[in-house]
Amino acid sequence: MSQSNYNATNDTQGVVEASTDLSSSIFSIVKEGATGIVLAGAGERPVGVLVNSPKAGQIAKIIGVGPGAKVICSGVITKGDLVATAASGQAVLRSNQNWVIGFAKESGVANDIIEIDVHIFYIA
Repeated sequence: MSQSNYNATNDTQGVVEASTDLSSSIFSIVKEGATGIVLAGAGERPVGVLVNSPKAGQIAKIIGVGPGAKVICSGVITKGDLVATAASGQAVLRSNQNWVIGFAKESGVANDIIEIDVHIFYIA
């Protein structure tokens, strides 16, 4: 999949297929895999937050920039924290990860669903 075909914004209806079954992964942080969208792992470069539940080969709808994305917490996150990716596409307080998915708009603990503003960037 070429980067030029990828267009993740908060109004995108989806242009990238899920390469694995993501039907139980709504609100997970995702990345671009070799053949489509997959769950992002700890510290990996994200492309956005999944906002639907696609099976393999179906369109993955993603918020790639902007407000209003919901994510699942892996641990304690406080409003205003920088958020990164933990294992299995969950959100975690950024500590030493280079890739940031965005900023927490609310606080939460493990397994809570909170809102973030998606602004993907890299901290060296």
